[in-house]
Amino acid sequence: MRNPYVTPRAVLTGFISVAVGGFLGSLLRGWLTRTTQTNHSSFTQGSFSWHLVPWALLLINAAGVYLAVLLLGRLFAHQSYLDPTRLFLITGFFGGLTSYSGVFVALYAIWQVSHPASILVGLGGLLSGVLAGRMALARTGRHQ
Repeated sequence: MRNPYVTPRAVLTGFISVAVGGFLGSLLRGWLTRTTQTNHSSFTQGSFSWHLVPWALLLINAAGVYLAVLLLGRLFAHQSYLDPTRLFLITGFFGGLTSYSGVFVALYAIWQVSHPASILVGLGGLLSGVLAGRMALARTGRHQ
C-alpha cells in the first residue's frame, strides 16, 4: 500500500533539502578542520605527539551530535520525518558536519604513527559523541 503523504514532490523536496544541508555542513566541517589542521604529512614513524590529534574534528563531531539530538528532542520532536526543515538541518547539515570520513582520515594518519594512540583517539571520539547525545537527551527531558 502506498503512503499518501509521500508524493513525488515531497521526495524531491526532501532530496534537495538533504543535499543542500549536507553540502553546507560538509563545507563548514572542511573549513573548520582546514583552519585548525595539523599537517598530517609531517607524521613519521615513532614521532607521535598529542598536538597531532585532530581535536577540532573531535569537537565538531561532539558539538554536532549534541545539537542534532537537542533539536530532535525539542524543535522537531513532533515533526514529520518528511519535514524539509528537519531533513535540511538534521540529515543534511549535521550529517555533513559530523561526517565519519574526516575522522577516519585523521585516525588513519595517526594509525601510521601509533596504533594505540589511534585507538585511544577513536574511543575518545566515540565516547564524546555518546556523552554529547546523553547530555542533549537530558536537557530535553527524554533521558531515562
